Amino acid sequence: MTLNKYQLALKIREKVHCRTIDARGIIDIFSEIILEEVLQGNKINFGKLGVFSLIEKKARRGIHPQTLEMMEYGPKTSIKFSTYPRLKKELSKK
Repeated sequence: MTLNKYQLALKIREKVHCRTIDARGIIDIFSEIILEEVLQGNKINFGKLGVFSLIEKKARRGIHPQTLEMMEYGPKTSIKFSTYPRLKKELSKK
């Protein structure tokens, strides 16, 4: 099951006892803060889950899926989420 933003807002509303629209606002602000901090090069550490960080991917060669021609793909920046070993261990039990 995938939890969408609205469903997450409903769960937050139940736990925090706030309006759904307020919970959705919290989710938006939370997302903005994570993005801003990671783009500044900061890591976001979630105690039991893992860490959001910025990674630089090198330029690479690849095949264009439609033309099957070799292409050069330039370097790019991406956000990475690394799970903690404890979470990995818990997930492997299921």
